[in-house]
Order: sequence, then C-alpha cells, then structure tokens
Amino acid sequence: MEVEEDVLDAAERSARRLAKKLKRGTTGPAAALQSDESVGLLYDEAILLHTGPQDPSEHPEQPARATVMWRVFQQAGLADRCCRLPPREAMRTELALCHTEDHIDHVELASQAARSTGQRYLEDHGASLYWTPGTAQAARMAAGCVIQAVQAVLSGAVRRAMAVVRPPGHHAVCERAMGFCFFNNVAVAARVALQHPGVRRVAIVDWDVHHGNGTQDILESRADVLTLSLHRYGRGFYPGTGAAAEVGRGPGRGFNVNVPWTAPDRKDVDYVAAFSLVVEPVLQAYAPDLVIVAAGFDAADGDPVGDCSLTPGGYGWMTERLLRFAGGKVVLALEGGYNTGVTAACAAACVRTLLEGASTAPLLPDTQPDTATKRNLEQVYMTQRAHWPLCCAAQRPARSLAAEFEEAWQEMLHHLAAERARLGRFAEVAALRRRLAAAEEALAAAAAQAAEMAALRRAARRQRHEVTVHEGRLQRLRAKLQLPSDAERLWLAASTGDVEEVRRLLEGGGLDVNAADQQGLSALHHAAAAGEAAAVRLLLADPDVTVDALDHGRLTPLHHAARNDHHRVVRQLAAAGASLTATSKLLNTPLHMAVKWRQRRAVRALVRAAAAAPDPAATAAALLRAANKAGQTALAQLERRPSRRISKHMARLVELTRIKRELEEEDEDEEEDDEYEADQEEDEEEDEEEEGRGRGGGRGSGGEKEEDGSGSDSDGDDDSEEEEDSEDEEDDSDSSGGGERALLEQLQQQAHAVQRTAAQRADGGGGGAAAAAAAADAGHRSAAAAAATAAASPSAGAAAGGDRGVKRARPSRSDGGDDSSNGSSSDDDEKEEEEDGDEDDEDADYAAPRRGDGGGGGGSDDDDDDEDDEDDEDDDDEEESSG
Repeated sequence: MEVEEDVLDAAERSARRLAKKLKRGTTGPAAALQSDESVGLLYDEAILLHTGPQDPSEHPEQPARATVMWRVFQQAGLADRCCRLPPREAMRTELALCHTEDHIDHVELASQAARSTGQRYLEDHGASLYWTPGTAQAARMAAGCVIQAVQAVLSGAVRRAMAVVRPPGHHAVCERAMGFCFFNNVAVAARVALQHPGVRRVAIVDWDVHHGNGTQDILESRADVLTLSLHRYGRGFYPGTGAAAEVGRGPGRGFNVNVPWTAPDRKDVDYVAAFSLVVEPVLQAYAPDLVIVAAGFDAADGDPVGDCSLTPGGYGWMTERLLRFAGGKVVLALEGGYNTGVTAACAAACVRTLLEGASTAPLLPDTQPDTATKRNLEQVYMTQRAHWPLCCAAQRPARSLAAEFEEAWQEMLHHLAAERARLGRFAEVAALRRRLAAAEEALAAAAAQAAEMAALRRAARRQRHEVTVHEGRLQRLRAKLQLPSDAERLWLAASTGDVEEVRRLLEGGGLDVNAADQQGLSALHHAAAAGEAAAVRLLLADPDVTVDALDHGRLTPLHHAARNDHHRVVRQLAAAGASLTATSKLLNTPLHMAVKWRQRRAVRALVRAAAAAPDPAATAAALLRAANKAGQTALAQLERRPSRRISKHMARLVELTRIKRELEEEDEDEEEDDEYEADQEEDEEEDEEEEGRGRGGGRGSGGEKEEDGSGSDSDGDDDSEEEEDSEDEEDDSDSSGGGERALLEQLQQQAHAVQRTAAQRADGGGGGAAAAAAAADAGHRSAAAAAATAAASPSAGAAAGGDRGVKRARPSRSDGGDDSSNGSSSDDDEKEEEEDGDEDDEDADYAAPRRGDGGGGGGSDDDDDDEDDEDDEDDDDEEESSG
C-alpha cells in the first residue's frame, strides 16, 4: 500500500536519530507550548442510558463515572473555559470501518431484547457485559462523540479535545463486544481520521491499566496507525494479552508497541521512565499527524480495580508530553476508571493541561524506578529495537542490546537526578534572590527613613494638627453624606415589615431610631407609610422614638398613615400620643389628608382618636376649625368630593363639639347662679341696713311710703337687671354657638350635595337605581339632621339643671337662625327616620356594624363601599379584642 510505503520511508529517514534517542532518553525539557484555550469538550446525557446494577460492587461500570466527572469540570470552571462541541451518534458506515455487520446488528438486537423482556438489564457474565434498552444508543453516542472530537481537531475548529463518554471501547474486537465495551471508540475514530485529507499517520496511546486488546486486534495489521499501550500484564490480570512480543502482523509488524507491567503498584516514576525510554522516542520517529489517547484512569491511586498509584499530576505530565507531537493535535477519550472521585480529579488534571498547554510544574519524583520496571522496559527495549529503526535487518547480540539498554537506563537516571538537582538549585537561587531583594528594600527604606527623620520631627506638630483637622472634616463629611448602614437596614426592614430584622436592630443598641434619610423620613415614617402595624408597634416601644417627627415636608408619621388609609397604624400612633392637629408645610392636618383622598377608614380612626383624647371636645373643635394654606377646612374639602360615610364620621366629630358646648354652658350657669346668689345676699344686706336706719330715725308714714316706693323701684331695677342679664346670656349663647352652627350648616350643605349627586347618578341608572339613591340619600339626611339637631339644641342640658334653686330664664336654641336652617328639612328627616329606622339606629351607635343598606348600583360611591366598611369595622373589632 502507498500509505505503508510512506510510513516505511519516514521510519528509515529517522533511523539514525532514533537510535541516538533510544540510547539517551527524552527526559530533557522541550520547548514550552503556548497556552491555547481552543479546547473542545463533548458530553451528552445519552451515554447515561446504559445503566446496569445500582450497586457498584456488582458492576463497576456505572453512569456516575461520567456525571461526577462532568460536575467536577463545571465546579472547577473547566467546562466554561472549553468550547462545547455538539455531540452526535456514530453512523453505521463509520462503525463498519472496524466492526462486522453481524456485530453491529447484535448490539441493536440485544438492546431490543432487554427492552422486550421488561427487565432493567441482562447480564453476559462470559463477556463481562450487561445489556439495557439504551445500551445501543449509548454505545453509538460514545463512538460518535470521539469521532466528532477528532473531526473538530482536524478541521481546525479546536486545537485539542476531550470526549467524556461511556461505555468504554478499547476491549471491543472486530466481531464481538467484551470487557464492558461494545464499539471500539478510538479505533473507529482513527479509521475516520485517516479519511481526512492530509492525515497519513495516526498514533493511539492507551494508558488504561488494562491492555487494549480490541484496539490491537483491529489495527495490528496496519502501518498507518501506531498503537502504544502501557498496562498490567500476567498473573491472570484481564484480558491476559499485551505481551511485549506482540508487535503486530503483516504490514503492521512493529507498529504495535506494548509496555507490560508484570508487578502491581506502578507509580508516576515508572511511567516517566517508560515515556522517556520507549513512548516518546517511538512517537518522534513515527511523526504522527494526530494523537488519540485511550484515557483510562484505573491505574490511579485509589482505584478499586487497577491496584496502581498514579497521581493526577502524573496524568497531567503524560498529557503535556504528548502535546509535543502532531503539532499538539491530541484527542482524549475516556476509557476505564472506577473510583468516580479519583477518575474525575485525574481527568480534570488532563483537561487543565490541554488548556494551559504545559504543566505548571514538571513531574520529577524523588524516587527511582524499581527493578521490576527496569526489567519490563528492558524487555520492551530489546523487542522494539528490532523494529525501530526498521532498516536494521541484522539483529544485534542480546548482550549488546542489554549493555545498550543499561547505558540508556543509567543516562536516564542521571538526567532525572540532574534535572532534580537543577530545579533544587534553581529554587535555592530563587530563594536567595528573594532574600537579597528584601534586604535591599529594607536598606533603601532605612536610608530613606534616616534621611527624612529630621524633617519629620520638625513637621510632626504641624502634621498632627493637619491630621486632626482633616479627620474632623472627614467625619463631618461622612455624617453629612452617608448614614450608618444599620439605619439603612432599619428603614428597609420597617418599610417591608421585616419584624425580626427590626427587632434585631433595635435590640442591638447603638442605633438612632430617629435617623432620617435624604427625604427626612425616619423608620417610623417608612413603617407608617407602608402600613406595617407590627413594625410600628416595635418602633413605638422604643423609648427614644419621636412620634411626631417631621420629614422635609413637615409631615408626621400620622400624616403618612392617614394619607394611605392605614387605620390600624393611625390608631397605634394616636394611642402613643401623636398629635392629631399637627400641620404640614401646606398646613394640612392628618384629617385634611384623609378627607381629601377619601380614606374613610382613616377618618373613622381619627374621629375615634379625637373621642379618646383627654379633651375630646377641644380636639374635635381644633380638627374642624383647622384650615390649610388654601384656606380650606376638612369640611370644605368634603364638599368638593362628597362621601356619605365620611360625612357620617364628620357628623360624629361635630357631636363631640356639642358636648363641649353643653359642658361650658353648665359651667356658665353655675357661675351665673353664684353671681345671682351673691346679688341676693347684697340686696338683703342693703334692706337690713335701710330698715335699721328707718328704725333709728323714727320716720313716719311718709317715710314708709317713700320706703315702699324705693322698694318698688328697687324691685323694678332688679327686674330690669334680670331682663338685661337674660338678654346678655342669650347673646352670649348665640355667639358661643355661632362657630358650631356654621359647621353644621356646612355639613347640611354637604348632605344636600351628596343627595344631588346620588339623584343625578340615579337618573342615569334607571328606576331601581333611583330608588336606591333616594333610600341612601334619605338615610344620609336623617343622620346629618340628627347630628345637627343634637348639636344645635342645648335645651336638654338646661333641663337637666332645672332643679337648681333660683335660675334665670334661658333663650331657646330652636328659634332664630337655627329654625331657618333646619326647619325645611326637619319634617323630611322625621319621615326618612321612620322609613329608614335601621340606618338611623346604625348612625346613632358609632361602633355598631352595618348589615346592608339596599340593593342597586345606581347610588353613590360610598353606598357601594358600605359592605367593605362593615367588614373593616368587624376586622377592627376583632383586632382590638385579640390585641
């Protein structure tokens, strides 16, 4: 064949150089490869379909071999650094390059048989195999991934690659499967590579602890594929082949190199010797265009099968040595290795070497190869010396070969020792250089310090002063621009309701609970604005918290809670002593904000808080009279946006002011009674004095008439004084009730506005809607009228004090302007009260829940919200009872 002739010519041309290499060894350092990250990586979950016994002790070839390795690649970042190549299955024509048609059919049929029996796997103890329904697909995928890696390297897509595949393949022979293997992955990939233009020679290096008998069986008659295998041999070790004398057949004679280890427990140093004396010289003479590695890791230390002691560093070193051939075109294919952790670590060392191009540190073991290794390598040396170089037809005497090997062995050991010594001396020199550099730096620093010492002493005071000034400025700048991180966490926890975080920060101590952000918002502001009642409760429990803290808009936490309708927070803040009449920058009270934004639950909570205040009437009056910057009171805002429910709550607020007025009138009555009694006592004293003077002067009837006249005049004066006092009292009563009457008039106007709005909506919604609107409006007017009448009629209080002694007559509160304001609506209100008695009863009792006001959807917005308000009140009652 033409290819075989080319191979023979190349071997003859390198004969002399090869003889010298065989004699000297190749332990000397080669030129370092440039780092190349163009490394391909293949993996597919289809290889996991071949699944046998779950217990590794029953069968060591498990899917975990691949999954653990891939996970280690990902955790170490190796998978991300590599180029992920697309996997594929091998085609039948590609498999037929190395296997018979009958064998390919048998793999498919055996998988189908396992599928048809319904069993998870079928064992073939004679061939150390098990079959599953997915065995054929997994085997095709394993062979296809190795082929894909080879084609990617030859096409230039990547420089080198590794295929994480299973089941393994180097035991599969041409016509049958054996030894965990079904298709010979590396042999098929080598035959496919030879079809690529420019590829004339392919080398396969098999460092699996078992001999690759299938690879040797398929390729031993070919000269365009060189196979080198390092494995254990003898003593019944599987598969029992791979002796040094097995050198190939026919045209492939001499292109099959076996390095058998007859003793167990081979170490890194033994493989260093084999590479130096056999593997590297033969590869350099063969000059392959591609190197494929059957990368089995069952010779690693800790593997339950191989009984050897190679380290991940040893596998990385062998990978780096192979990168020196074929221009670095190297493909690794996973074979054996049955300790998943050890196998993954060794494979990771190989991939890291593929990425970095050269080992970070040369592998130079301190020990030397033992006599068993020397004997095995001597046998290989003598066997292959007859074929490398192939031009040497004459055989040398055995003694000459033994002497030549001994010379090469000693020279190799000398090179190893010299390299170790060189590296040791280099390390010592490097350490001395580091120490010298450190000493020079110390001397330079000492000299500079001595030169600057005087200047430092002179400038010490000035520098200390400057440092102090700068530190103060820095602290002030930090205080101005940056808040402690604990304060920021407290704001976030308060606004999100993270109660545990708020508690932890408050209990930690050293935290300003009133610290504000750039908008002036404290943690209590954040919690109140978000409605986080639990966080507000924790913050209020802190003794240092400021309940009425102001933000940049002069808004208190109560403003934020009222604006967002967080009625529970409103109650908490009010109970903690928050000011109900605090005003913002625009002079808005919390009641302004709640009424403006129609937050009826917040209005209800504020009214309840006013009722619970130490002076409810004064608080209610202050809330009703407070006007914002636009001159609007809360009632004026309610007129702009009517709401029946809010109107009801505002009527109750007005009711609180009526109670105050009655109390004030009672106090005035008591004062007037005291004054009247004092006047009576003075009159009696004056009468007694006059009678005394009359008796003393002996006046006659004329005096008596004059006395009677004066007495009558006195009585007339008393009557006129009593009338004047009554008029003054009426004026005072009218003036004291003027503000409340104005508020009641505004509230009645608001009720009429709600009525008109409901009527307009009822006209657009049909007859049923109009009836519902009329019913809702009637209930509203009755509630407003009842509140207005109660606020405008203090006669009940006067009647309560009617049993006291002498009391002046009091003007009625039902005449005058009050009659004109309420006269037209009182009859209607009475009728509506009779028709809607339930609503009036509900309005009369502030805390009573409402159970339905009517049906249709044509009423006002607040009628639609009645049920929601009832539920809210029920929830509030439940919360209060549970709290």
